Amino acid sequence: MSDLGDNGFFEKIATAVKCLPEAVVIWDEHDRLLFWNEKYCELCPVVADMMKPGVYFPDIVWESIQRKQFIFQESPGEWFSRRLEFHHRCEGYMEQQLATGQWVRMSERRTPWGGVISMRSDLTPLKEHEIELRAAKDQAEAATAAKSHFLALISHELRTPMNGVLGLAQTLMRSSLTGRQHSFVATIISSARALAKLLDDMLDVSCIERGQLRIETRSVALHSALDEIVHLFEALAKQKDLVLRARIDENLPTNVLADPLRLRQILINLVNNAVKFTPAGFVEIRTEAATSGRLRISVADSGPGVEERDRAALFHPFSRIRSTALKNMEGAGLGLAICKQLAEAMGGSIAMRGAPGGGSIFTLELAAAKEEAAVVQSARPGAAGHVTLKVLVVDDDPVNILVAQALLDQLGHRTTVRQDGVSALALLDHEAYDVILLDIAMPGEDGVSIAKKIRARGGDCGRIPILAMTAKVMTESVESYKAAGMNGVVPKPIIIDQLEFALAEIGAAQLPDKVARMRSDIGAERCSRILQESCRVIVEAQGEAGRYHGGGSGKTLAAVLHRLAPTAEMLGFSRLSSEALAVETRLNQAEENVDLESLSDLLAQSNDQIGRWIDQDAMGPSAHFEALMPPGQTAEKTSLRMRH
Repeated sequence: MSDLGDNGFFEKIATAVKCLPEAVVIWDEHDRLLFWNEKYCELCPVVADMMKPGVYFPDIVWESIQRKQFIFQESPGEWFSRRLEFHHRCEGYMEQQLATGQWVRMSERRTPWGGVISMRSDLTPLKEHEIELRAAKDQAEAATAAKSHFLALISHELRTPMNGVLGLAQTLMRSSLTGRQHSFVATIISSARALAKLLDDMLDVSCIERGQLRIETRSVALHSALDEIVHLFEALAKQKDLVLRARIDENLPTNVLADPLRLRQILINLVNNAVKFTPAGFVEIRTEAATSGRLRISVADSGPGVEERDRAALFHPFSRIRSTALKNMEGAGLGLAICKQLAEAMGGSIAMRGAPGGGSIFTLELAAAKEEAAVVQSARPGAAGHVTLKVLVVDDDPVNILVAQALLDQLGHRTTVRQDGVSALALLDHEAYDVILLDIAMPGEDGVSIAKKIRARGGDCGRIPILAMTAKVMTESVESYKAAGMNGVVPKPIIIDQLEFALAEIGAAQLPDKVARMRSDIGAERCSRILQESCRVIVEAQGEAGRYHGGGSGKTLAAVLHRLAPTAEMLGFSRLSSEALAVETRLNQAEENVDLESLSDLLAQSNDQIGRWIDQDAMGPSAHFEALMPPGQTAEKTSLRMRH
């Protein structure tokens, strides 16, 4: 640089800066204009006449405001202060729109000698692209919202007539039919359920796309969940002469971290596909260890399998495989895509591989959980047996009323019908009911409003369990039912097994006559203490039963059963009381090995029952929103465990 001389060097630097595509301005240590290039005058032509050495920075800024060079929302004084503060701070960037519509990005940095060098870049092309992207995003969001609205609308419109088809077909199925008629009705039911599942899958996809998938991860008892799935598909597998079995490794942890409803949804989908696409042979559910404290749940089958080229597409929405062996059994291509999303939302994964010699293996991998405090899949209430309930059905649609009455009659319940909320509320002024099946979409006052009014009454009327009987099962709708104090949802079309489960749970939660009389005689608080103590004795008996290993090891258990028998009789558990006395006698006679299986089952059922009574009395209906829901469907789609 020395051969250029000082003047020659600085002239070259100044010329180079003037050629830059960015605007450059240099201020001295006293904020006076020292240097600028032509690009600055192009970006800020309204103050080009002021660009002279020695002009103060604040004067140029204020004059640019007066000449309306910038677009800003605040007052001129506020913007002026903000601009000076940015100039003196000399940190970061500031974006500003000009009156011409252009956008500039300003950056200012302090020089070693105390001056300031400012850079201005034209952001207009980037801003225009950003605006285009934002408009596209808004358009996409509007399209998604419109699709969700359409799905909710079409779901409601389709579910109502499907309720008539499926509901009455289920009623026919339980009547006297010839073999040929039975086959026809079974086909109607199967077709209607397939349509209902397609609707459920569409709603699930919509919830996932909108980011409204809700996952509640907890410790789930895996063995009971798998037992339930096997039981659910036993009849279907038998129809196809398939061997359906579960191979559980007892040495592995028995709990997984998952959302129990979503886990059930995945397993049902995998086993249903395996049974559906396997013409002969077997379907097997397996558990095995994975790495880093994780468990694998695999569903293997002896079906035709899936070619490797198609496997990656299996988990994409609406994907179809090209197997000629399965061309007559294609689905909508949603189930496995939803399973993948659900597995990942629970911190797991799902994959598919071919089985040796043909067939498919679908593997769900989840984190293992601690053994304690696991959620056990709901079992059908069994301790109290069938309870005839007095049911109030509130619905304005004649077809829905006909279906509800027919199904409730077949389940052995007594039904009263009202076609609007006003008449239902008037009836509740002088009639008591065990449960209310409440339609949501009714003219005038809707079901949510009616539920709130019932809860506001308090007393026995305000505690009546309410089930929303509706085709509106999107997540936001379900949340509004819960907020209104409802106990669960019976989705339309109504599945009789789910309805039966929900009503059985409600029947199990009712205080039996003996307990109700005791509560009336001694007061709610003392009655609750007796129930709590009874529960403690049952738990103690369960613990001693678990420690029993034959011979003389049952003395403590016999003593506990001696205390338990009269308590069980007082609460109406006659079977438990009789079994407790019988087992106590055999234990005291020092029999070598006393069978405790029946006793253990009755202890578990009775403990469950007392828990329901305590909760029902202490917490009211809102505490049972999930407890009264059958595990038939799933979230965000929760069935009688709320579906989206």
